[in-house]
Amino acid sequence: MIRKQKPSDLNRILDIWLNVNIEAHSFIDKNYWISNFDIVKDLIPDSDIYVYEKDEDILGFIGINNGKIEGIFVDSKFQSQGIGHNLITKAKSLYKSLCLNVYELNKNAINFYIREGFIIKEHSFDTDNNAKELIMIWNKN
Repeated sequence: MIRKQKPSDLNRILDIWLNVNIEAHSFIDKNYWISNFDIVKDLIPDSDIYVYEKDEDILGFIGINNGKIEGIFVDSKFQSQGIGHNLITKAKSLYKSLCLNVYELNKNAINFYIREGFIIKEHSFDTDNNAKELIMIWNKN
């Protein structure tokens, strides 16, 4: 089931955020994610967060801010089970267009977004991590 985040979900959301970022972005020093933990914790209330819950456990979530997907994260034990697809489908039901940034070295995420109908709009550069990024968009037909 997908539902809007409740305040009591925060610790589980942050746990998934940190672990998935460290695992998915091996090309970025894990201390970057650790040092940004409190910043993200403070920013969570500024985004619309939808969680994917099964048996009262949050398995993943998506954060959206005015049509920009700030992140989609699925606990690594539950990846490749359709959870990400369901979260993206929820976002598509709420917005006419979506955009996101993804690291160019995160090939799994790029392939996922392409399968979900996103296209590469432009290239950018994350100066914090000296890493190339892609800006991807999706528009409802």
